[in-house]
Amino acid sequence: MDPKIFYGKKEHVTVLVPDLDSEEDFDSDDSLLDETYKPTLLDYVEEDLLESSSGEESNADNQGNNNEERNNLGSWNEDDEIPLRQLRDKILRVSAVSVQGGVKNMKIKKAPLKWQSSNKEPSDLPTWKAQLPSQTSVETPLHYFYKLVDKELLEYIVEQTNLYAAQKDIGLNFCMDSKELEQFIGVCFYMSLITVPGTRRYWSSACRVSQVADVMPLRRWEQIKKFLHFADNSTLPVEPPDRLFKIRKLVESIRKNLRLIPMEQHLSVDEQIIPFKGRSSLKQYNPKKPKKWGYKIFCLAGASGIVYDFEFYCGATNQPENLPDISASSNIVIRH
Repeated sequence: MDPKIFYGKKEHVTVLVPDLDSEEDFDSDDSLLDETYKPTLLDYVEEDLLESSSGEESNADNQGNNNEERNNLGSWNEDDEIPLRQLRDKILRVSAVSVQGGVKNMKIKKAPLKWQSSNKEPSDLPTWKAQLPSQTSVETPLHYFYKLVDKELLEYIVEQTNLYAAQKDIGLNFCMDSKELEQFIGVCFYMSLITVPGTRRYWSSACRVSQVADVMPLRRWEQIKKFLHFADNSTLPVEPPDRLFKIRKLVESIRKNLRLIPMEQHLSVDEQIIPFKGRSSLKQYNPKKPKKWGYKIFCLAGASGIVYDFEFYCGATNQPENLPDISASSNIVIRH
């Protein structure tokens, strides 16, 4: 086998259409050579052209060009004699117009959208009668942290973590208090802002981060990370199964604290992805999101970016009988 043929490019084959002007290309009994023959193909093509050009998919530019092209074709009677070249030109022009005005080969150019901002408020909207409290002073970050994660929740997490460590290894002398838990959460927050490839490098001599390494030793941080727990596995419900059982207490506590924040006027409900690529049955894939893999939640957020409520997506749920079943996002708005 010739390698040039095997690895070479495909040769394009060109098919030459015979010239209809040459009468030698046709047989003697061909109807096109008969001067008394009056073709009816033109009427049939024109009828199809009128039907295709009146479709909803054709734009205004194609319709104008098709109408002008059809007017230039001219009209003919049965008694008129049509030369062979003129008949060929008419058929080719009508076919080209019909293909150009068809739906399959038609390309519609979208007009560019120009958005204009307007400060006018719709007149049919209800008047917002609430009022946000005036904040004259800015509190410390620890104060706002306790607003979101209260001390009752911290004590519950400490209890469940120590219980899980005892269940895994009775001989292990592991005991954590709420102060260490606060330090562990603070280290996690700082790691999410200052990223380093590998958690152990925060304590390494090459790229040591003092805001993390000076808070607690690496060995203690890894122990807390290993035994951190939010529920008792021995009380796992069997029927009906709750897919958020292990973090249900944590989720409900944070939601309760978020609802205490005074809401602003302009709100929106939309879905959001919490990035995660590990093993979990709740992991979703959404190619339209900036972070495609992770947990999907529905958030109630304001124009300022504050989240006032949220709900995890755990699969298809049955809407209560007294509420209409619209869609996933709309059902959440109605339920809450």
